[in-house]
Amino acid sequence: MATKLIYWQHSRMRWTKEEYKMICQRSLRPITDKEAEEFVEEKNKIFRMPFFYTEEQFSKLENKPERKELYEFTLGKHLMEEEIPTFEGFTPRFCLKDARLKEESEIDLLEEFSEYLDLKEERGKFSMNIENKGSLTKCIKGENLNKARANAGTNEAYESKRKNIEEEFSRLNNEGIEFLVFRTFRKFPATWDNISFYSQGKFNLD
Repeated sequence: MATKLIYWQHSRMRWTKEEYKMICQRSLRPITDKEAEEFVEEKNKIFRMPFFYTEEQFSKLENKPERKELYEFTLGKHLMEEEIPTFEGFTPRFCLKDARLKEESEIDLLEEFSEYLDLKEERGKFSMNIENKGSLTKCIKGENLNKARANAGTNEAYESKRKNIEEEFSRLNNEGIEFLVFRTFRKFPATWDNISFYSQGKFNLD
């Protein structure tokens, strides 16, 4: 049975009264100590709030976030023909891991432009994908970086890995694993384009 999950994209930054007053002073906006305290108290209520909820869990929240901060996923069986949720400029992968969902696989759509390099020797010369082989890190650099940026988010990038994507959809469905899938890409300054598959893992559905 499919389960709808709500992703609340919020900051894990903890505010202080002094920091907020400093920001207001820089923008030439006068603010009292009481106003700063009220702002910080409200912001810090969500400091350790979860990123992911079932619809029932979300309905019990006292302070609902704005709709622009919310995204929906469906944990269930999926067909490749369905539209894949796509995020440009950021990735929810860290929030999924924080929620203890299990990463089943990640398909790098820009893999043809990547290589594994030693960061100590190559620092500052590339745009990274978050993947390692021992002491080496998967990177995109040089002339390949411009090519990767031109391809990130395109249908051509998707088609280049169609077979791998089809195989992963088939594997998860054939094994009866309920999952969610999304695509995330960024062109600049960091460059990536990935399709990720996650199952429930240890995420609490109750």
